[in-house]
Amino acid sequence: MHMETIIIVSVLSTLGAVALVSAIVVAFIKLTKKVDVNDFDKEVENIYNEVDNKVGQLNRDLEHHVTEIYQQMNGENEDIRRFVDSRCDKLDTKIQDLNNNKVSNSKQLLTD
Repeated sequence: MHMETIIIVSVLSTLGAVALVSAIVVAFIKLTKKVDVNDFDKEVENIYNEVDNKVGQLNRDLEHHVTEIYQQMNGENEDIRRFVDSRCDKLDTKIQDLNNNKVSNSKQLLTD
């Protein structure tokens, strides 16, 4: 689970960095025609906010997905535990039956 978290965080970090660089490139392309510094600052701020919103949404989606997987794994783990417990109970019953048969067979030999 820890390795998956590390991989997910690194993927999200990479996506965030790529989105930020892409946003800056787009801003410069859009602003090559503009000269006003205020417009540039507003555009950079808008792009930063957009990237921040997308990264936040990715984090929320990822957290939701990880929670679903964790719950599914817990359910499957519980099913496996119940199955193994059931098999062990059946095996114990068979062993007890075999022991009881041996005891009754040995008593018959002694009485014969």
